[in-house]
Amino acid sequence: MIKTQPIKRNKNLVRFSQEHHFGLQLCQKIKEGIRNNIEPKRISTYVLYFFEQDLKEHFEQEENHLFPKLENESPLLKRALQEHQEIYHIINRIRSDIQNIELLDKFANAIEKHIRFEE
Repeated sequence: MIKTQPIKRNKNLVRFSQEHHFGLQLCQKIKEGIRNNIEPKRISTYVLYFFEQDLKEHFEQEENHLFPKLENESPLLKRALQEHQEIYHIINRIRSDIQNIELLDKFANAIEKHIRFEE
């Protein structure tokens, strides 16, 4: 059996990684809520609250402090920014259609994909 060591992150990235963990927990809660037929409005309200209280600030911190350290034309930077914009767009759609289960599922999948990419 091969024993692997945990990846050591730069101390400046630890907070981002911890916040990613909370984002993945959000995805699990959304999917669990959908599976358990929780009212979509209730899930949407939670998603919008989490976005405003946590995720929006996280994106701003990445965009203002982490992303400027990457090469300006980097494909990784372009992808990260594109995914942020996609997530903002989904959030705006959820705000205007809080009963839409498909949007909630799309949001959970987009967040999970984005976090896995950034990690």
